[in-house]
Amino acid sequence: ESIEAIPEGAEKEILYLGEGDLNPTKGSPEKSTELQLFESKGGKIRFQQTSNEDRFDNLAAAITANKDIPDIFKYEWLAFPSQGVKDMYQPIDSIVDFSQPLWSATKDTADQFMLNGKHYVAPLGYSASAMLCYDKDIIDAEGLDDPYELYQNGEWDWNAWYDMMSEYVEGAAADEERYGINGWFAPFIFQSTGKTLITYDADKDEYVSNLNDADFVRASDMLYDIAKNGMYYPDWVGQAGDAFKKNILFYAMGPWASTGTHSPKDGDNWGVVPMPKDPNSDKLYTTIDMNAYMWVKGSTKNDAMKCWLECAKIVYTQDTYKDIEKEKFFVNNPNWTEDMYNVAYVDLVTDKFTKIFDPGYGISTTLSDNDAATNDTKEAVIPYLYTSVMKTDENGSQYTWTQLKEQYKGTVDSELKTLNEQYHAYLEKNK
Repeated sequence: ESIEAIPEGAEKEILYLGEGDLNPTKGSPEKSTELQLFESKGGKIRFQQTSNEDRFDNLAAAITANKDIPDIFKYEWLAFPSQGVKDMYQPIDSIVDFSQPLWSATKDTADQFMLNGKHYVAPLGYSASAMLCYDKDIIDAEGLDDPYELYQNGEWDWNAWYDMMSEYVEGAAADEERYGINGWFAPFIFQSTGKTLITYDADKDEYVSNLNDADFVRASDMLYDIAKNGMYYPDWVGQAGDAFKKNILFYAMGPWASTGTHSPKDGDNWGVVPMPKDPNSDKLYTTIDMNAYMWVKGSTKNDAMKCWLECAKIVYTQDTYKDIEKEKFFVNNPNWTEDMYNVAYVDLVTDKFTKIFDPGYGISTTLSDNDAATNDTKEAVIPYLYTSVMKTDENGSQYTWTQLKEQYKGTVDSELKTLNEQYHAYLEKNK
């Protein structure tokens, strides 16, 4: 009721350029709640399909031709800031008021996506990028403290995590191989310091590198030691249950790898906790997956866009809708516990954690697009830097943070120089 219908006489259809339709399809016949709401307010979504490889080219071509311009485009890392300064999107402040109750809780996040004093992203909802899943029966058998209880008591930090993995690995029998951790976790350790590899410096009014930050030295030292001391299982494991069978204490991955077809079976006794806190930090930080749409440059459907964003947002905001989603979740994942659910779907997505986003993922394809990577591991520079102190060179020597900084400093500085030139040209153009 709090969402106003699209006014009579206003354009009511918005065009979405994307890989998958927001309307029901044969594969996904159920209409989303946000689409039902939008249609009840007079709205309609038309879909124009693109491929993952061609999505940005097709968007740029439509904007340049000024014909059949999409209104919305899915937010992703590469969208900001590089495509913002190329004028592919427009600010949302005319249709989103961050002082209003619907949007106010997202303002701190939205403020990280600003150009020239204007917001470009209206966060709709969040989902955990990764968390640590573990088998409580293994924890009990080894006489270890329950990580969830440590988390509840404010004691779940780097030190508690490291010591627990070390004790578990050192407790292996002579003929047994044990590991502390597998999966995707390294960037979260760096970012639990509250910092990112690339950051916007308001005093300089440009994007700068944090490669030499002392907190990153601490984070890299710990990750280095985890690999050096045999606690890291480096190969791909596709679900939590398989990790536990390999004697891996913690499996770090998004919720997809421990839900649905990967969910715990009858008799399993699992737990989940967030990534450990930096012991030197007074806040809980996390990077997170964000659901949002970019408002494409040239779109003039202000009223329909405002309505669509509000319909999409309220699904993540009102308890009525959240309770429906929770009920569906437990139907599909009956062996999850309330504690597990609260970590993955409440704590990590609410303001208990300060959400940070590394703009380095949106600087250029060289820094952030794995498809453009030319190194052996086919990782772009930013994701590579976050993980590589746990990797070895062709001679089996483990990389140090000092080595990695020296190797990639020139590339990072060069890409930042190009982006900052584009950014200042954008500012000049939009005075």
